[in-house]
Amino acid sequence: MKNVIGFLGIALLSGCVTTTTLKDTYDNPGWPGYITSTVSEFDNKHDISMEPAYLGDATSLFRLGARWSDRFADGKYVLVAEWGGAKNFDPDSSLGVNIDGEITYLQPVDSSQYGVVSEKSVISKGLMDVAVEMGNQTHKQYWVSGQILGKMINAQKVVVRVELLDTYWEERLEPTSDALPTYNKYPYIWAKAGFKKFIANVKSI
Repeated sequence: MKNVIGFLGIALLSGCVTTTTLKDTYDNPGWPGYITSTVSEFDNKHDISMEPAYLGDATSLFRLGARWSDRFADGKYVLVAEWGGAKNFDPDSSLGVNIDGEITYLQPVDSSQYGVVSEKSVISKGLMDVAVEMGNQTHKQYWVSGQILGKMINAQKVVVRVELLDTYWEERLEPTSDALPTYNKYPYIWAKAGFKKFIANVKSI
């Protein structure tokens, strides 16, 4: 089942999916763009996370999610970079974000970490809820301000560059023209629209 999400990204481009089908599939724990909100029983602190969601044409192994906690400094968020497999990130390199020609570098939360590899599973809905194993995913986190995140959401063109240990990867935040028909049916599985929904969830607290 490894890289099933990437395979589904290819299927999205076929155009043979409906809004209802997309929502029924993706609006479940673990799927790209899914937002989880929790409150600690210990100290009543809130945490909100958005599962790493698609970029570009939705076929890349590179995806972006987000986290927020009221334990963070005011106006601070975390971008979660996900690679669909076991992969080393360059530990102390920043995440580059080109927002309409203005380049910003986001610093890693942990500059000694190569990324956390974990087995990912998602919930598939049917007559019974079934956990589907997605294989290894690697995550690394980067600090981002609410101002920069807002600019990413509202910009015309955003290019994200992640530094891996032996190479780098660049990806457009916006859906490609091939992906637009699906994006217009259910945009929240892309990071671009997902971030906007995520911020709305944070502001509702």
